[in-house]
Amino acid sequence: MNNKFPRQYMALVRHLESLHRRQSRAELAILRRSLGKPPGASPEVFRIIGRYIPESVRAEDDCFLVAALFAKHPLNWPPGAGEPRSVRNFGASMHRLKIKRAGGSEGVERRFSALLAASREELAEHLRHAIGLLAAAKVEVDWLQLLDDLGWWHFEDRSVQRRWARAFWRSEESAEDVAAGDNQAGSRDGGQ
Repeated sequence: MNNKFPRQYMALVRHLESLHRRQSRAELAILRRSLGKPPGASPEVFRIIGRYIPESVRAEDDCFLVAALFAKHPLNWPPGAGEPRSVRNFGASMHRLKIKRAGGSEGVERRFSALLAASREELAEHLRHAIGLLAAAKVEVDWLQLLDDLGWWHFEDRSVQRRWARAFWRSEESAEDVAAGDNQAGSRDGGQ
């Protein structure tokens, strides 16, 4: 696994962020409606993100999934000063959710454990539910890292799942750190 992301992935995430910034509600709604449908089932999605999709079928599937999930929860975890991107993986986002839900963290742990155990075919459904939880709690997701990680999900060494698990169960971040991050996100988004 490398720290360099494919240019098309970076361009796709920038495009999704610009749709959110411009409040392109119609296009985001089209992307949201594509969630749970097979890639290519909605030709309108190609119009919105087609130029950012690599030739690989697996990468195409990942781009469709991430675009739909982003439209459901367009809160991106921006890079921090000197912070490696890998520490902002999906496990870290779920860890932040667990901290926010201090009393209800067992449900988050069960959901996250099921996500880690998911096969490639089950992954989209598990991510859809997890994103719903993250959206309700306004927890940021590093969409570019997620998109890259999806391409490695099926590997036998389960390196992505292991990194996510480490971030979820070993993170030293406290509830105060999460609250401080939320305050910064609110000021970046204009308090939205």
